[in-house]
Amino acid sequence: MKVLKKELRFDEGEMSLITESLDDLWHLKYILEPNDLVYAFTKRRIEGATDKLRPEKADKKTVRLGINVEKVEFHKFSNRLR
Repeated sequence: MKVLKKELRFDEGEMSLITESLDDLWHLKYILEPNDLVYAFTKRRIEGATDKLRPEKADKKTVRLGINVEKVEFHKFSNRLR
């Protein structure tokens, strides 16, 4: 796991990191807590409204998505942090 930025004060703060392996997800299970905010960048297709049967190639735009943590679970058989 690469830590890009870490600003922690008592029980609050901000971290920016990049996971590199499945072990990193296991460690994140113990870092994340309920009511934490998690953000990530992803690409989304922007489709315009047209009346064509076959849509043209849509442009992709980088979007920042955020979620509020309610519960943290690591599923070792599916290799997912939920």
